[in-house]
Amino acid sequence: MKEIKKIVSKLKSGLDTALKLLFAYISIVGLVGFSLFIMEESCQQITFGCFSTTDVGQWGQTKRNIEAMERIVSNMEAINAVFIALQPIQWWAYQDYINASKNYIESLHLTILANEPGLYLGEERHWCFYWKSAYQRDDMWVLKNGRILTRTTEPPRGKEIELTGVLESIGSNLYELKAIIN
Repeated sequence: MKEIKKIVSKLKSGLDTALKLLFAYISIVGLVGFSLFIMEESCQQITFGCFSTTDVGQWGQTKRNIEAMERIVSNMEAINAVFIALQPIQWWAYQDYINASKNYIESLHLTILANEPGLYLGEERHWCFYWKSAYQRDDMWVLKNGRILTRTTEPPRGKEIELTGVLESIGSNLYELKAIIN
């Protein structure tokens, strides 16, 4: 009988420890998951705000919304990366949300660039530049899309190029993306 009591006592102790560990795991996963959920909701609120600001052409406010969204998405990405091992399914779900948000943000940047490029004067950024016309001047190719142009020594391949550079004003309502093509 004494042996059975010892075994039962060890089982209770082991079960007690297992339950404590399970409770700690659920608490941490819940805190992380809930924090990511609140950040996701914040991004969605900003997205709804962007619908109205783009509809009425309030590009400055749209840009401020994007900047807030970029901060939130950056924080989500950091939290998600740190806690990947805790909840892999949650990590995949939020990684998809983060990637979708980055695509939405890039689309908004391009919308602002097309409508109010002056808001990006002097800022170094990474762009996907979609050019509509190309011509050669001296030893350079000039790629143009509306009021924005960029120059390259290489002939264009495809209608989209990725580049990092600074937007500068080069005339009345004309801008040049001084860039290094990636």
